[in-house]
Amino acid sequence: MKRLIEKLVDFIALISFFILCSCSSLVEKGRLPEVTNRISPSLQLSSEITILDKEVTLIKSLVSNNGHAHVFALDNEGRLSHTDIQGNQIQQHHEIGKVELGNAKFIDAIELTNNQYRILAGDTQYIVDEAGRILREIKGNKCERFLPIGDKLFCSFIISGKEAGAPERTDVTGGIFFILPFVFWSTEQATKLVLAEETANGWLIKAVVDPNIKPDTSPDYVVQLDNQGILHIVYYTTGGGGFFAVGGGGNGGVFVGSESNLRYAQLQTSRLMDRNLPVSSDKSHETNNGWLAINGANLDWSQVPFFDYDSGGVGGASYFASRFTPLTHHLSIDPVLGDLSFSISGAMSFDGLRKVYIYHGGRLGGLDDLWLEFRNRKSQWDLDFTTLVTNDIPTKGYEWNYICNGVKNRIDRSGVGHIIVFSKKSNYLTIEYLQKNNQNWSLPIKLGNCEECRFSDFAVSQHGNIFVYWTNDQDKLIGRWIRKSQAM
Repeated sequence: MKRLIEKLVDFIALISFFILCSCSSLVEKGRLPEVTNRISPSLQLSSEITILDKEVTLIKSLVSNNGHAHVFALDNEGRLSHTDIQGNQIQQHHEIGKVELGNAKFIDAIELTNNQYRILAGDTQYIVDEAGRILREIKGNKCERFLPIGDKLFCSFIISGKEAGAPERTDVTGGIFFILPFVFWSTEQATKLVLAEETANGWLIKAVVDPNIKPDTSPDYVVQLDNQGILHIVYYTTGGGGFFAVGGGGNGGVFVGSESNLRYAQLQTSRLMDRNLPVSSDKSHETNNGWLAINGANLDWSQVPFFDYDSGGVGGASYFASRFTPLTHHLSIDPVLGDLSFSISGAMSFDGLRKVYIYHGGRLGGLDDLWLEFRNRKSQWDLDFTTLVTNDIPTKGYEWNYICNGVKNRIDRSGVGHIIVFSKKSNYLTIEYLQKNNQNWSLPIKLGNCEECRFSDFAVSQHGNIFVYWTNDQDKLIGRWIRKSQAM
């Protein structure tokens, strides 16, 4: 009863706040001081380039050492293509091969030496030259992401619990079918994330993440190397089973799965390269099958000082952790500092303090939405967040669209931050870009329009130029350059 009364008081305070304060934004109230001195970035935009005029299902891009943008795309008929873009012109476009769409859940590409490129899509890898000629085709691909380390090529992928020798667990699923309760269970072995090295005999697994815990490792993970040779691994784990109910109402039914956790592990790459080194401070060791064990730990969201858990409602800290999927959109590793940089949408807490309420969906009238960035360094959280965008930025009356996946966060090798977000304009969205230099974010610059923005991403060159692409309302793949002013 006491808790119910507290919630009622909170609700009344919230309604009062709506009535008294909805007329002015947080920017106008001065509660977001980090946005007051922002300036437009010293960048120039190229004209838009139509890369493909067909629907795509997977895309990967990179900027090569010679400054060309390369876009590798898998269309809805399973055709894998390569587009080479120099300046504002398409130099070459060619089809690489046909991929079975049912197996195509991942795509990745890296630049090799001698103007060659290696691409994985579905169960096949290709090595092609700059003219698009296939130099090698490798069937039976297991890799999901390439990971070049020094002069060696590693990759990451998920394997079955049986192959990993993972411990067994019992998954229990129960529920109610109309008025009949039921329960069943099964014995499972946890899927695991592994790192494998390419050898003359194929991919050799060298390391496994969390070999001794029972939850599955999700395919939603980030593996990234920093400039100090430390490998950072951020990943979701989840158990099986759950509860669902099916009744006669109009909602059909509900399902509640087992709780997921967001975990973090790191490893000195020297441990992968030289197995004769003594056990290091990262507590890595060998498993029974000779693989290096990389042991992670849950990120403790309850220690984030500016999240308002009390007004956050159902789920608490575990719900906040689930808001960062897919991780490839919301997380970037700072190669210079080794920080984990997260971006997420939320609303300022109604108590007027610099606390953020992460909500389940929809917008809360009277509360200003915002995209925010915050960091974790060596398992310690920032004391405060940084506002990326919110209402009235860059001008009064400007609104932003707070789609959970509507953001791409990346930090390049020199430590410069790049983020794509969407602003809301009538019945369509505009794609906006922000850059972070010298500890502060820029004002946003508009890149283009789209209705759904099913695909949007970018690649950064070694000189800091950015190639951005997105799908427009006609399902055409559009790209354009963002260059430093002196590079134009």
